Amino acid sequence: MPEPKRVRTAGERGGPVSAGLLFHGIVAALSAGLFLSVPALVGNPVTLFGAAPEGLSPDVMPRLVLAGVFVLGTLGALAEWREGGVRPGLPSVRMAITAAASFAFAAALVPFGFLLASAAIVAALGLYLGARRPMPLLLAAVVVPAFVYVAFTRGLHVALPAGPLGF
Repeated sequence: MPEPKRVRTAGERGGPVSAGLLFHGIVAALSAGLFLSVPALVGNPVTLFGAAPEGLSPDVMPRLVLAGVFVLGTLGALAEWREGGVRPGLPSVRMAITAAASFAFAAALVPFGFLLASAAIVAALGLYLGARRPMPLLLAAVVVPAFVYVAFTRGLHVALPAGPLGF
């Protein structure tokens, strides 16, 4: 009597690893490694006459960002693992344009400041990715960067580039 055909479970993947699973796994591993090495990479603040520095320690923000990247990378890897699909291939055009926009944002930060650069990049990417309603796009491009700017500069005492507007 022939044996029944076995169905693979989530833990028994066969074939090549999908590009998404590999990417998310690498992102999670790199962020975990960088998280652990932050104290060696970030120097201690200069103290004046032995006084304790004000505000957050300089390694807090990099660690928060790396922890968030680790969580997102791990969740992405788990989602790819559950799907089990093998989708090798090059990144899509949308992904490449979004990555290029990230580099453009980084280049625009110093000359234009955080608020103008953020508003421009959010509006441009929103339009490119299909946002057609002007009010939500305007709110996302103006209110969100303003909230982030105030939260970081006032609440977390992190200096962000001011640009020509002076704030």
